[in-house]
Amino acid sequence: MRKMRDYNTKDMGDNPEKTVLNWHDAHCHLFNVAEDYNLELMLSESRKKGISGWLSNALNKEEVHWHVQNSIPGMHFSAGIHPVYDAGTTLTLDELETLCKEQKIFAIGEIGLDKNNRNTAQQLTLLKDQLSLARAYDLPVVFHIIGHYDLFYKALSDLPVKGIWHGFYAPVEIVRQFSKFDMTFSLGSVLIHSLKHEIVNAVIKHGNYLVETDAPYNLSKQSIVNEPGQNPLIKLLVLNNMVSRMNGVKIESLNQDLLKNIRQYIK
Repeated sequence: MRKMRDYNTKDMGDNPEKTVLNWHDAHCHLFNVAEDYNLELMLSESRKKGISGWLSNALNKEEVHWHVQNSIPGMHFSAGIHPVYDAGTTLTLDELETLCKEQKIFAIGEIGLDKNNRNTAQQLTLLKDQLSLARAYDLPVVFHIIGHYDLFYKALSDLPVKGIWHGFYAPVEIVRQFSKFDMTFSLGSVLIHSLKHEIVNAVIKHGNYLVETDAPYNLSKQSIVNEPGQNPLIKLLVLNNMVSRMNGVKIESLNQDLLKNIRQYIK
């Protein structure tokens, strides 16, 4: 366990709206935030600024245990076998099914395909096994997809599920191609800060979208050193305002769209 840094927080907004709206972070890792930060302080400040919900992700047994033991208001968590993640003790399919049976998770994930893992056949088998599990328990899926779009398309065609494409960053034609599925595209800091207006606008036009921080991985080590007072969860406000400006949609309208879309996954 890494030593926790007890930071003094400060306003992270890029000229954020003065009106406090109700926001939800579509993807983060609260276990890892808790390792490096005073989580209670981070959550308290976030709530004061209107962030009331977090879709958190567990990538191994330790993280699952932490999420089960820490009942945080507004937090829902998913768990799955990641295509490249190998830190800690990876979950087994049997353990994942137990979480499904006991209704501990709101979704299976993050799961998927990643071109950085050369064992494509193994990834594909694992993806299909977890898609089958999601279908058996009528659960949505959180996807981690880096490349292999053709294989992903075929897998979803054979085993269709409702899902969130976490950290979406792909060409506009991929938005159009995968819009036939029950897919929510989640916009993260990499895409938004790259100012890929065409992709962001295609996703917004699709209508089924969310915004995520992927905290604490949205802050680089150099950023943390240079600005040690940052709260990675409050970065959501910056991203929402950037999306609003990039697309020309008013922040209140964006907020209403995001609230409607998040309710597909949480009550």
